[in-house]
Amino acid sequence: MTFSSALSLKVNNRWELNTCNGFPCPLADSCKSLILDCYVIQTELADTVAQLKTSQEHLVKALADVSRISDELLHCQQLHEQSEKQRKLLETQLKDAEAKLDAVQTETAYTSKKVVDKLEQRVRITEQLVIQLVHYFQ
Repeated sequence: MTFSSALSLKVNNRWELNTCNGFPCPLADSCKSLILDCYVIQTELADTVAQLKTSQEHLVKALADVSRISDELLHCQQLHEQSEKQRKLLETQLKDAEAKLDAVQTETAYTSKKVVDKLEQRVRITEQLVIQLVHYFQ
């Protein structure tokens, strides 16, 4: 007797054991055990497939998040580069303005000294004229 003659497939996805010419089949218990193992394996396989589908969905979402975050990072890096360029430009403008301010202060100090010197000279000349006029009218 062969294994295939001991088993037959029935409706409702159940295996039914045949009898061997009306006598109990000696492989019936082993076959039942194997059939139950197949059902367990099929159930585990279905669960594993479901878990894989769920994992795949999570992976797709994670990849989308990674892509979005990567785009945000790139945008932030570009903004940072622009900010750095602007900062350097402003620093250069500040240095130029400070240099011009120093030049103007130096020029102002020099011009002020000249004006003060001229005014002091006029004061001396005016004092001398006042002294001469006082002596003349005495």
